[in-house]
Amino acid sequence: MLLIASAPSVSSYASTAPKSGNPDASAVSFINSGAFSARTMIESLLVKLFGENEKLQTSFATQFVAEMQKAKNMGLSITDENAMHNALYTVITENRDMFPPGAFTIKTEFPGGGFIETPIPAINRQKAAEPSLANPASSLSALLPSAGDSKQVPASVAILAYTSAGR
Repeated sequence: MLLIASAPSVSSYASTAPKSGNPDASAVSFINSGAFSARTMIESLLVKLFGENEKLQTSFATQFVAEMQKAKNMGLSITDENAMHNALYTVITENRDMFPPGAFTIKTEFPGGGFIETPIPAINRQKAAEPSLANPASSLSALLPSAGDSKQVPASVAILAYTSAGR
């Protein structure tokens, strides 16, 4: 999961915020917002799943609050969109069997510019895609070709393995 620090900003959710000043922590509202994007079929399915499943919606709202608190505890200020993106990622991965089995990507645009894009691995590849934390160097070296090995590993795969090994 990615956490991106940013300057405080007025959220696009301010118009849907209750009088308490808290944003609308509805997964469906977030997915339907202009900030969120995924393939059209994925967006439609996410809206359906979160709209029909109270447990998923409650998990999303709880995770959103936790993301905001985590950032605050670290002395960071993140946008509501960033926290909602992180919350959505967490809920999807914790309930992976309820979502489309293939890999897909979720993307969120931030109000002040910039974005976060997070791949959700396919169900059958999720366990294999997570490198061993016991020895991160071995995870990376396993992907790199050895002398005389004709297989080439794309740099993006090697970088992903290296950066995710420290999670």
